[in-house]
Amino acid sequence: MSESRSKSDAKRIGGQSGQDSIQYVREPVASRLRDGPVIDLPPLPPRPATWLPDFALQVRNPYQLPLGCVSAGLEQPLIDGIRSALAAEYPQADIQLGCVQHGDRSATTVGVWTTPPPTDAAKDARQRGLESVDILLDDETLGIWVNPSFIRQLVSAEFARNPKRYNSYGTPDPGGSVHITGYELQFMAPDRVVTKIRGYDDRPWPDVSFTITVTDTLTVAGFGIGCTSATELDTHETWANVLTSVLVVALLPLVAPIPGSIGIFETTFGTSRPPNIGGPGCVIAENFFIDEALLPLGLKAIALYNRVRVSSIGMIAAGTFDLAGREPEVWIAGPRNLVVAGPATGATYTIPYGVVGQELRGDDGLSIVWTANGGTIVNQGMKQTTVVWTGITGVVGDVVERTLDVEVSDIDGLSASTTLVVEIKIVDPNEEDTICLKKPWLPKCRGG
Repeated sequence: MSESRSKSDAKRIGGQSGQDSIQYVREPVASRLRDGPVIDLPPLPPRPATWLPDFALQVRNPYQLPLGCVSAGLEQPLIDGIRSALAAEYPQADIQLGCVQHGDRSATTVGVWTTPPPTDAAKDARQRGLESVDILLDDETLGIWVNPSFIRQLVSAEFARNPKRYNSYGTPDPGGSVHITGYELQFMAPDRVVTKIRGYDDRPWPDVSFTITVTDTLTVAGFGIGCTSATELDTHETWANVLTSVLVVALLPLVAPIPGSIGIFETTFGTSRPPNIGGPGCVIAENFFIDEALLPLGLKAIALYNRVRVSSIGMIAAGTFDLAGREPEVWIAGPRNLVVAGPATGATYTIPYGVVGQELRGDDGLSIVWTANGGTIVNQGMKQTTVVWTGITGVVGDVVERTLDVEVSDIDGLSASTTLVVEIKIVDPNEEDTICLKKPWLPKCRGG
């Protein structure tokens, strides 16, 4: 991206998230006329406040010229999809959508604030914040922006609730010798997010200070967004190996509380160097720069990114998207190999099962039908169910076969089904490992 584009971005999107992003601007109170006296003017009232989203999505209809907002029929599915994805972590998220015009260009813009508006004035400020979002370049049809203040809030919350002192084994310890004192988060153009964690070790004299630097570099990989991390430990050379062995265990897990989030620091043993670990930049890229989105009419949008940008105004990924038909699939999760004590005559076996799937839209509107051949379904219509296998009869060594079927249909009428074959082995309880009679869900008891 050119420098002029960067400055333009900063002017149009720049700002903060949350209360800090409400911006007030006051005009000058005096004006000097050419070759004339200074005229004192009364103060002008502040411009209306603007509250930018925590993150935003912009899309254009790629099948019309000039490019413009998507059809009204796709607006509610956009909102519903985002609300469903955020429901677990942000059940009160405020999601606003509008067809936003910037000059002769327009785009459907979805702004997300992870908390509800505290007042009517805040609601109006958010509407103005939505209208100020302008992510897309001329030929782009998909863009995602994450506000830097939102990222800082996530990291700050995790830093606050994690331990700040560790002992020589890397275990949290209020009397430990390794102190974590602070952190710094930097958004560095054009493509880096840098996290620095500072602290000191009071075992030597004088204390040995250290800085752990995690640099996340974002790239366009194929048509997706890639992120690589490099980690450095800056401390006194003679103390580095000793300190690293502790920090590798004790590094602060600054994990963003968002759906599917991943740990920023992973525990690694047996090394004299800090491990390569992913920082906040990689966490945000993983969770916000989506690969695809499910749409009505059995379609899905596949993201084709060609631009990623990091700067003081936040993180942006943009490009185009294609439409394709969805191909839903489902799987049954649960044990397929069970054992009962024999000889058995009409024995029963109660066991939980669940269904997981992909490319089925409308999580709350799924229709789920379970069928157990040789058993009874306890929770019909639920993702998590219980099956009571009945009529298990045989002598030691026999294998009784049962089948469990499930069919799942989504709100668009697309469906997928699968069958799990369950084998119940009748065993001599005096010879078989009896733990599998009591806890068949253990990995050692599940079989293939």
